[in-house]
Amino acid sequence: MKSIIRCMLILVMAVGFAACGSSTASETTTKKVIFTPDAPKPVGPYSQEILFEATLYCAGQIGIDPSTGELVEGGAGAETDQVIRNLGAVL
Repeated sequence: MKSIIRCMLILVMAVGFAACGSSTASETTTKKVIFTPDAPKPVGPYSQEILFEATLYCAGQIGIDPSTGELVEGGAGAETDQVIRNLGAVL
């Protein structure tokens, strides 16, 4: 389960990077960085979410509890639940 989630997150990040770095983007395109303190701060060089035109890219959400900054205990199931809560906070 962890490897499936990891692969999905990598895919989302790759698509997001490809779209945001597109050389066909015109001057009228908009990119907005979205941040909320209700989800964990990014632990890497990315944003919680990027809104690029009509597409929302979520990256790097892992099972960290935003109130403690620590990875939740309880294995893949508990981490997955926390990831869903984190995504809900940024959405």
